[in-house]
Amino acid sequence: LNRRLTGDLSLRKTASNLLNSSVEFHHSIALTERLNIIRYVYGISGTVEMTSKQLNSLWEICDAAEDREAIMVFLANASNSESSYGPSLPNNNSTYQPLTSSFSNEVCLYAFQSLFCSNEVDWEALGFKAYKSFQSLFKLLRGTVQSFLSVQELALDALWRICLQAGNDDVASQAMRDLLHIYSSMSAAKREKEAASRNAWAQKPAEEMSFDSIEPFCTKIYTCLDQVRHGLKNGDKLSERSAERCVRILNAAIGHAAGCGSKGSSTSSVHFKPGSFKGLVHKMSDIVKVFPHGLRGQSCYRTISILAKRTSPGRRLPQSERFFLQVHPLESLSSINRKVSIRCNHDVKLVRPISLNNTRSNLNTESDSAIVADLGIVEGSEIVILLCHNAFNQSQMNKNGRPNEQNSGLSMSDIFGGNGQGLSDEFFETLLDVLEALPVRDEKSSSGKNDTQILVWDLLQSVPTNEGMIEKVRSVSQCPFADVSDEERSQEQKHEESMAIDIQRNDKEWAKLLDLHHYQKAVYILQAIDAFLQPSTELLEQVDKKKRLGPVLEQDAALFRQAFIDSGGFDAVIYFFNRQRAFGHTANNIFRRENVYIFRIIKCCLFGRIESLSIANDKTLRPPALDHLGNT
Repeated sequence: LNRRLTGDLSLRKTASNLLNSSVEFHHSIALTERLNIIRYVYGISGTVEMTSKQLNSLWEICDAAEDREAIMVFLANASNSESSYGPSLPNNNSTYQPLTSSFSNEVCLYAFQSLFCSNEVDWEALGFKAYKSFQSLFKLLRGTVQSFLSVQELALDALWRICLQAGNDDVASQAMRDLLHIYSSMSAAKREKEAASRNAWAQKPAEEMSFDSIEPFCTKIYTCLDQVRHGLKNGDKLSERSAERCVRILNAAIGHAAGCGSKGSSTSSVHFKPGSFKGLVHKMSDIVKVFPHGLRGQSCYRTISILAKRTSPGRRLPQSERFFLQVHPLESLSSINRKVSIRCNHDVKLVRPISLNNTRSNLNTESDSAIVADLGIVEGSEIVILLCHNAFNQSQMNKNGRPNEQNSGLSMSDIFGGNGQGLSDEFFETLLDVLEALPVRDEKSSSGKNDTQILVWDLLQSVPTNEGMIEKVRSVSQCPFADVSDEERSQEQKHEESMAIDIQRNDKEWAKLLDLHHYQKAVYILQAIDAFLQPSTELLEQVDKKKRLGPVLEQDAALFRQAFIDSGGFDAVIYFFNRQRAFGHTANNIFRRENVYIFRIIKCCLFGRIESLSIANDKTLRPPALDHLGNT
């Protein structure tokens, strides 16, 4: 029967090329029907099974994309005997004949390893049915093969190819989810094994499982990015799509629970949880190493509208007030309450948030420690706050505690390697090279799709600032980190600082950092400079309960501003800004990100550190004026 099918398929393949276009020939239907017959015959036999040689014959004949997908569906169905049924039994239309597997476990393993995971499979033309068959066979082997690690290693290699080469984006997205799930499971198993090895009194020894033969995620993703970098430089058209897929995998790995690898997912929705770093932040350098690049400065603030209503307004107080606040994504409700109490001159204990965006979200039941990002407070949101006359009963308030994040995904060291503090220099340089090599599209030509450059920037904002860039900026500005605040410094320390050697001009070094030929790196450095000049103190709320680091952060910003201007950094930024006029033929959106940070830097250098909030340090801010350093 198998020889008959093979011969029939060969003849039909030749004949179909000779048929007149006016003759209707349903080749796919004919192939599916014959494969169903094969499945039925071998399924009801129970003793006769297909061999690997027979599978090879069918696989080689069905080399077209549509035929290859049909063969993959057939192999997945023929390997499963739990949910396979043939035609109904004679004289009983309601009972169907159960079908056994058409081949043995050894042949099934061969089919998955040699056929499904083969480098020759062209996933560019295969659809979701083919991938579902891949999934089905992989899950089946997970429970039947004793040495599953060898199968998993081949499956991971195949999943990487599917993620980067699949022409169907839904297939690529599902492959990304499966890929990250496998690596997360491996990472969790490693952590369990390490925890068990540290516990000498463990009752049950950890399962002996070694993942040494499997290439780590960080190594594999770096290899893929390096290949993409060379492909982009050589003008490979498919490399841009592969770059997008690589960055989507990284973004999903960082925010594993929320990203899920779907197209359009962005890490601009904060996945960072500051509570997990309690006890790890003790000084200024720790802040830089722990917090994401895009959250350290005030540029990430979100402008929201506040509608404050008084329950018992006085004679000179309005019944309601509307004003704007700029809040940090990691800021808590209690911090917002404090700012509103200062703005409205009302006791903070009597300030109570009620609703978000016209009662779409009830804030009355949220905990005071809930942060802005988790509450869904975005740019333009409106919060209604009640300014009560009498104290409300805290025991009657049903505060919802949000569950703690489980460390079930990949750690920073799993994703990027190294010390687990973010992007290593090598990884960082590769990402920037990819960013530089990507074509820049106009907003009108993007057709609403996410630009790969935006995805790369989302990734860079979501991990700590590269240590190499930090060292260069602080070294050129000749400004080490401040470890204590101005109030904590002794008179002797202040005297030593006043007697210190004047800061030298480093115009050449600043020109190298803000290099026009490495534009994307220069923009990244501008972001780092802005974060040093105008850091956000709200991000310390959950990691600095003693409130010691806030003054240190402000003191460091003041010292860096002086050093930045004296060393020539301000002049270098002005020169870098003026040079963009040479690119008048390009779209303005190219420079939008750059201009935002340049204007913020110029403003800070002229007027000093300006709070982006209406309320800061328990005082209402006045309009800015040039300070002594700005006048000079």
